[in-house]
Amino acid sequence: MSHLRYPLRIISLGIIFLAGFLPIAAGAASFSLKSSSQFLWNNDWKGEGEPVVAEFLKFKYDGESKMRFTGYGRVSKDFGTGTLRDTATNGRLYYGYLDYWGLDIVSLRMGRQYASYSAGRLILDGLTADFRNLLHYAGMSFSAGGDVQMPVNSDYSTDRKMAVAASIYLRNTGLTEADISYLRKYDDKYTARETVGVNVASSFRWAKPYARAAYSNLTESFDTIIAGLDIYPTARLALRGEYYQAYPTFDANSIYSVFAVDRYSEYLLKAAYDVTARLSGFAAYKRQSYEENDTADVISMGGMYQPSDNVWVNVALDNRQGRGGRLWGGQVYGDYDVSGDFKLSAGVQRDMYQRVETVDTWANASRYWLGIKYRISESGHVTLRAEENTNENFNHRFVGRATFDIGF
Repeated sequence: MSHLRYPLRIISLGIIFLAGFLPIAAGAASFSLKSSSQFLWNNDWKGEGEPVVAEFLKFKYDGESKMRFTGYGRVSKDFGTGTLRDTATNGRLYYGYLDYWGLDIVSLRMGRQYASYSAGRLILDGLTADFRNLLHYAGMSFSAGGDVQMPVNSDYSTDRKMAVAASIYLRNTGLTEADISYLRKYDDKYTARETVGVNVASSFRWAKPYARAAYSNLTESFDTIIAGLDIYPTARLALRGEYYQAYPTFDANSIYSVFAVDRYSEYLLKAAYDVTARLSGFAAYKRQSYEENDTADVISMGGMYQPSDNVWVNVALDNRQGRGGRLWGGQVYGDYDVSGDFKLSAGVQRDMYQRVETVDTWANASRYWLGIKYRISESGHVTLRAEENTNENFNHRFVGRATFDIGF
């Protein structure tokens, strides 16, 4: 249970603080709480049952003095056999931070938070300062703290390492996005990761060009390169052309850093067209390239049809040929609003694939699901979902989820 104490302690202290402070600030501030109680059941890949009970809490306190406190966490208990997962009660604090923007030049965020930069993304226990009014045409943000590593069952870690990130971005210009950033993660006194990122995007009446890249100084290679253009010839037609390259690198202190990784690139062409307000379709082509001149071609198409005000149907088809074999796949799913308080959802997926292109042996994989959502009050509803899976690894794998959500 020691791995549960840290996140639960933060959640408990935050709730106690807010509970004591709310009567004083009543009428001058607002507090909201959302609860999601979930029961999940399934069979693991060994065919053994693994029921799980989980409670998710999200709360937000808005103060009148330009202050906001937001938190989101989970406590869960696995009632399975313990063969694959820890059956102890586990907790996870996804985020819990205080925002303050009462200063003219800087806004502050303190606590566990998600920090996103073009050089990389972090979950930090620390501080972010955004100097949004540093200059008329530029701002600067800075983050520093402990890099949170979340294992399967808990986010508790005794060896949390330091990380820092900073960016300079343009504002009040013709560009919708423009920044250059820097990220560094430490392993004691050594550098585990050092990345420089850049992000540029603009918007015109008929087009939106964009480009992003992240460069690793330790490996002297680009982690990611993305460049694309969205074009809107008419109000109903949208076109996209995009180039994507990935050469994943890992932290120097990660065991995965010793494994060789191939460079991957992808060219995408996509078109989407709204025939009417209730009928739309899309078609896309991808050219996937791997090391040693291995390639694959992927064609996708599909659409959405709304035959009435309370019915939606979605269809998608995929075909892939090249490295890794061949694949034919498709899915159909839809929603039906029976009434204002009752909704039904259902869907089916079906794939046929060959792992080796030169061997004429096909395998099948199928998934079927049915969902029900019922609103019991203005702020509360119940959802049920049942799913059946069949593939070459198991004949039948049943998965289900029951959820009770309510807000205060």
